[in-house]
Amino acid sequence: MTDLAAKPLNGERTHPLTAHARANLALIRTTPKPKHSFNPGVVDRLTRQPNPLAEVVSLVSPYPSHWGKKIPHLRSPGRSSTPATSATSSASRPG
Repeated sequence: MTDLAAKPLNGERTHPLTAHARANLALIRTTPKPKHSFNPGVVDRLTRQPNPLAEVVSLVSPYPSHWGKKIPHLRSPGRSSTPATSATSSASRPG
């Protein structure tokens, strides 16, 4: 039985990235972004093996409702695990 999760939805060939996927890739090249803010199909396409364009990492949430909790983020492979935007001190905590 073949592993269908590793194959593109359209068979053996992988289609080129859409303009929407390229724009999202440009966003995560600057700093990691929460995974849930992206279309699930784009996340699948960017993280698909064997040559992923992005990776899923667990980083501190930028949202006040999840303060201090780790949530999945997308980032470019090989980048630092701590984005500049989430490296805030407890003194700057909202609320």
